[in-house]
Amino acid sequence: MSADSHVHFDPSQLPHHNLEIIVEQNSIDDAMDVHLGFLQVDHIYSIEVPISHSLGQNVQCSQNLFVRLLNVQASSEPDLDTFTFELFAHKERLMQEVAVLENPDTGKSMAVKFHARVLGKHKGTPALKNGIRSIGIRSEDESECSDWQGFE
Repeated sequence: MSADSHVHFDPSQLPHHNLEIIVEQNSIDDAMDVHLGFLQVDHIYSIEVPISHSLGQNVQCSQNLFVRLLNVQASSEPDLDTFTFELFAHKERLMQEVAVLENPDTGKSMAVKFHARVLGKHKGTPALKNGIRSIGIRSEDESECSDWQGFE
């Protein structure tokens, strides 16, 4: 292969390759849609998402095997907080996981839907968007879905 065999994009197309996480308010069910781009199967990610702080300070996350809330931090932008989630990319192809954020003091809640296209093993390494970090890899033997300890 020659040195010129790498993929090259026309400079006029580069603005269309956005490396930011896309966060949209869903008009149908009032949930926040968070588009993460490409992830890799069996990887664990830390994801920072700016979300309106209309929920208040005491925010909790509903139970989900594959998404959990790690931290809520005030953002430099007014009316936004930075929510840090941990997400496990547990299956290949299109993945959608929902985390419900709620404030037990005020009764307010909001669903956050994470959308990603998950690449299988040996299918390449995705370029992660800003705010997404790979923090670990879980082998098939480490699943939390089973408590079987194996043969002794």
